[in-house]
Amino acid sequence: MNIPGIVYKGGIIRTVEADDSDDVISMYKEREYFDEIEVYNSFVKKCEKVVRSSQDYSNFIKYIKEILGINFCQVSSQIVSGDATIEMHHGPIFTLFDYCAIILNEFLALGKKISTFRIANRVIQEHYDLRVQVVCSP
Repeated sequence: MNIPGIVYKGGIIRTVEADDSDDVISMYKEREYFDEIEVYNSFVKKCEKVVRSSQDYSNFIKYIKEILGINFCQVSSQIVSGDATIEMHHGPIFTLFDYCAIILNEFLALGKKISTFRIANRVIQEHYDLRVQVVCSP
């Protein structure tokens, strides 16, 4: 796709540059990108958003409810999906933000290439591998 005034550069480290700006946007984030806590938190929240909007994540929720049969409130088992909308929540120990941050920290520690999509894909894989605590409730 060609957009006037936008140039795609780089080999492994893909970047986007605009003719009328000195800014360069990199697909992969370097370690230094995360030095400020506000930037780190914003990146983790974006990863969280990518996970929640993923079709694979929706399929996982469907799997939990339909295949594993967790279609009832895990606090009060008398409330079933016909009585109320049963939603999946992360916990009781870690939130989805926590899981995204843990995976990001692992990528940083191991020097892996980092993008929101790479982190989100790994977090979703952790769900499918059943290494993420979830509970269902109305």
